[in-house]
Amino acid sequence: MRKGPPIAYRIVNNSICAVLRLTHWETAMTIKSFILTTLVAILLVAPAMADTVNGKIINSAGLPVAGATIEVFSTGFTATTNIAGFFTLNLPQGTYVFHVIPPAGALLAPMVVGNVVVNGPTNIGNQVLTAGFLLSGTVTDGNGVVIVNGDLDVFDDLSGVKLNTPGDKTSPTGTFSLRVPGGALRLRAEPGPGQVLVSQIQDVNMVSNLSVGTIVLPQGFQLTGVVRHATTNVPLLDVDIDVDDLATGLRIQTPGDNTDATGTFSVIVPAGVFTVSFEPLKGQQILVGKRVTGVFVPATSNMGNILLDPGITVSGTLVNNAGFPVTGADLDVRSQAGDAILYTPGDKTAQDGTFFVVIPTGMHRVIFQPKNASGLLSQSTPFQQFTGNTPMGNVIAQPGHLLSGNVSAFGGVPQTDCSIIVHDSTTGAIIEVANKRTYASGNYGVLVPTGTFDVDVRTKKGSLAQDITVSSVIVSGPKTLNASLSLLPMLVFVDDPAFPGPQVVLAGQAQIFITFVIYNPNGITTGTLVDVEIEDPFGGISTIVSGSPVVLGSGQYIFAQFLPVPLSPAAPGNSGLPHKFIIRLRHPTNGSEIDVDEFVYFPQ
Repeated sequence: MRKGPPIAYRIVNNSICAVLRLTHWETAMTIKSFILTTLVAILLVAPAMADTVNGKIINSAGLPVAGATIEVFSTGFTATTNIAGFFTLNLPQGTYVFHVIPPAGALLAPMVVGNVVVNGPTNIGNQVLTAGFLLSGTVTDGNGVVIVNGDLDVFDDLSGVKLNTPGDKTSPTGTFSLRVPGGALRLRAEPGPGQVLVSQIQDVNMVSNLSVGTIVLPQGFQLTGVVRHATTNVPLLDVDIDVDDLATGLRIQTPGDNTDATGTFSVIVPAGVFTVSFEPLKGQQILVGKRVTGVFVPATSNMGNILLDPGITVSGTLVNNAGFPVTGADLDVRSQAGDAILYTPGDKTAQDGTFFVVIPTGMHRVIFQPKNASGLLSQSTPFQQFTGNTPMGNVIAQPGHLLSGNVSAFGGVPQTDCSIIVHDSTTGAIIEVANKRTYASGNYGVLVPTGTFDVDVRTKKGSLAQDITVSSVIVSGPKTLNASLSLLPMLVFVDDPAFPGPQVVLAGQAQIFITFVIYNPNGITTGTLVDVEIEDPFGGISTIVSGSPVVLGSGQYIFAQFLPVPLSPAAPGNSGLPHKFIIRLRHPTNGSEIDVDEFVYFPQ
């Protein structure tokens, strides 16, 4: 993060400017007196702006480590230990992460000291640098050819701090051996200069010396483009680029992925379809981050100009009902257009509970989701028109009750990735909850207020289990609610045949391609009515097929692959916004919903 000149420098310059405005008849002594008075005032208030932080670095034998470097993560503050192992820093009040780097040749591992709270003179005591462990392996390309002079980076898994690891290049035989501390770390392997290979990352837990074997860097392709200000067309420096695989959601490792002074970025990715995110540098300009979905990379590709729009800020502090800050809560901003979650990087509350996100103008609502461990409820503002910077002041998170249980089916088989949706039984309003999906064990846990609720259990895409609603669940304290799901009488599964992410429908293309299955798994002959619909970003429904009857015997199915579906042109203003293609199965007698599936596409 860039910092402005020191506060004292700014005050002195302002003072000098004031002095220079004096008329000619004022004496030089008056000027000297004015400057001296200002400097004295600055010196008197300066100690209140920073606190002394000290500590001692020792080795496992208790001996002082001289010449160790202490870096304060993301601040630029550093210190070096003296011959007795002591160091001193002057830091503003706040919470910090320290990276302790042993002196060269000491055969000690670096370490990270996290959550150092500075609120007055602070002593972090003795911090022990150990010999650590050796982390080793070999790096090759997809053909088994060793990577020479490849780069290895090691990150502390909790804080994200990049550790200092001397000698972190692969040898002429492609091998590496790094001295690292114990604990959870992330190892990133990068290709050598000029090699168009995809970097890989691996989680390791260091409890002894560890060889990770062979790390294979697959063939990649360059993805390039230029990021510019949408209004001025000026190229933007230091915009951070992230690339996620659209099918799996996994992040592609793209080291060195910030734009240069010309706004240009160049990253190496495998062949595939991706979501590419653009995060502007905080504090430089108030610009809205951007996500581009459905970026197809079959070979070397250029995205052209990416334009970032000016935005507005939403800021404030999340506190509990006792006034204490709520740390690490997640913020989502939903647009009324398609109820889509906006891209708001850095949208978690800081150690002091503050939050700051940049959004476009428009009709939005802000959702606050504290961690379940806090015991605090999620909450949402109503949709409102955001037209300028919006300070929200203190937002108070209220305590809630834990509603938890297990979801199973077919004789106790755990149901993974089910959604738990809670409605107020009287009004039908959805209660905002965090962590609303079941784990691999089928367990879930959400926080709700006191009240009576209807709880929907919605199965994952393609499940053979039937969704259920448990009505009138009374919650006045911790509540256990288990659910056992029955077999579906009829199942529908619909997807894009190329990949399971959103399909991009190019301008002028009059159709989308789908794959769908309608299946009777339950052992009896049954019938269903089939509806096919398109839902626009504002909830409008266009019906393509309504009430088409289908009868299938036990185990029978209808399967269609790469089926072209004609589309009407997107309504004005809806181009580029998410649309849903929906297939719904209804009971042939009472019309109630049996099963439904959908996928998202973006008409351009």
